[in-house]
Amino acid sequence: ARSAKRPVSRPVTGSRLAWTTMPSCDDLRSAIEADAGAAAAFEMLSYTLKKELVQWVSQAKRPETQRRRMAQAMEMLRGRPAKRR
Repeated sequence: ARSAKRPVSRPVTGSRLAWTTMPSCDDLRSAIEADAGAAAAFEMLSYTLKKELVQWVSQAKRPETQRRRMAQAMEMLRGRPAKRR
């Protein structure tokens, strides 16, 4: 038997971009919210894809890796191919 019930997390849609149930990545959130095209593309993604994108950026170990992934994520959302290194 379960001793304690866990609250169910549900995505919040609209202008908050379902960030309330995702891991924190404030820089990515700010960048997406500042770019109308990227915000519209992000909003069209399924909840799972949004979560995976945010996790991919936020779980980078080094700051330079996180910055590179954030730039790649923004280019993907804008529909531009990411530059390869």
